[in-house]
Amino acid sequence: MKRKVMGMMAASVMATSAITVSASAAVPAKSVTQPAAAITNAAAVVDGMDFTLRSVAAGQTTLVSVKDFAQAIGASVSYSKGVLTLMKDGEQVSFSIHSKTLTTADGEVEFAAAPVIVKGMLFAQWQPIAAALGLEVTENGQISTMKLLSGVHSLPRWAGANTAVVAHENEDGSVSDYLINLTDKYSVSLMLDAEADSVSVSPDGKWGIYAASNGNLFTVNLHSGEVKKISEDTESKSDLIWSQDGKKVFYIGGADTKYNTIYSVNLADGKLTKVVEDKVDYKSDLRANADGTLLAYLVNTQNTVKSDSKDALNENAVEVDSSTAGTQIYVADAAKKDGKGLITPEKLTTTPDNKLYIDLMKDGKVIYVSVDVEGTNDKATYKVVSRDKTVADFSKDLDVLVSTVTQDGNLVAVTVDNKIYKVEAATGTAALLYTSDADIYEISVNAQGEILANAGDQIVLIREGKAVKLTKE
Repeated sequence: MKRKVMGMMAASVMATSAITVSASAAVPAKSVTQPAAAITNAAAVVDGMDFTLRSVAAGQTTLVSVKDFAQAIGASVSYSKGVLTLMKDGEQVSFSIHSKTLTTADGEVEFAAAPVIVKGMLFAQWQPIAAALGLEVTENGQISTMKLLSGVHSLPRWAGANTAVVAHENEDGSVSDYLINLTDKYSVSLMLDAEADSVSVSPDGKWGIYAASNGNLFTVNLHSGEVKKISEDTESKSDLIWSQDGKKVFYIGGADTKYNTIYSVNLADGKLTKVVEDKVDYKSDLRANADGTLLAYLVNTQNTVKSDSKDALNENAVEVDSSTAGTQIYVADAAKKDGKGLITPEKLTTTPDNKLYIDLMKDGKVIYVSVDVEGTNDKATYKVVSRDKTVADFSKDLDVLVSTVTQDGNLVAVTVDNKIYKVEAATGTAALLYTSDADIYEISVNAQGEILANAGDQIVLIREGKAVKLTKE
């Protein structure tokens, strides 16, 4: 059953979708008495584009020009024996000029007000028509005419100016990466190893790299789909990130999933090079500067278990020390290497707070979201740590849920009330960009400031303060 949708007027159209109602499809003016209604203009957003539709008021209901609406959504219109029919992509709806009943493939639904004719033009309520034709309508009334990828989605990533990569949950619980064209919303699977990690996209958006289920590294051309094996190393791998020139990829690896070593791989010949090997386990959240000479990452320290008893099952003889457990920030500067050519990492923080969403800034500082697990501050706030290990508040006003650094060196933050802000790195000043009705879990920002967001397990494109759906439930 198609979902009934109500909301403000909105819709989107491709340049080739406009249609003209022929003379044979015209509606006789004598069918209905014209009400004393003035024709005004209603704003419409269709597939992210702005339109103006002629409209009239029928009591508390706004009716729009059927011709204008059909042109906007790319529907065809026919009229026969007092019945008008709109068709789009195999779906159709029909109604009579003097009736509040709309006939759909799923049965009959009611208009809030009957269609009317004003100055020779037919006007009708658009929302039931849109729902019956299977169009996607957002809560603020924007319409998408495209067939969207349906299911549960996550991990939105930019792959060039007009393409997104998203993780799609399959019926068997596995996850596949899909490419989505942002113009026509057409989606296609990358057809990778079913147990492979999601791809990390190159800075130019042309390539992806991923670790297969056996640990081997592969690249995939995001335009042609061509897959190439880069490395046959079988260690566990995580946090694959590209150098800015696209020639190397850094990642965290290690035997027995301990993730204690940082590597770089040369994509031209597949050569693996150890960058950091300090036997400190459970590294994560790897970040790199533009030329790869400075890395930042988290170390997740575990509880320490001590026992003076030979009886390992004697709980009374086991002592668990959690005083050093938690996450700490480290940096690895390529200028500080040992005799083996390995970088000697430096621990920047020792504080007990949980540290999330670390970002390596252009000046070498690390900004992160701090969660005070022991104190009275229940906000997740920004902090900044300098190379001299000085920790300071960066922005105390925002209660941050998600954060990412932009290509211009600033930040974009999602707060717990699902508002998205741009945060200036120099001052910490925040400017509101968008407010979402759904919970936002993940974001990705391109060079133009456009945002891909995971909003309630669905992916939306936020552009100039407006959101367009890229996937659906």
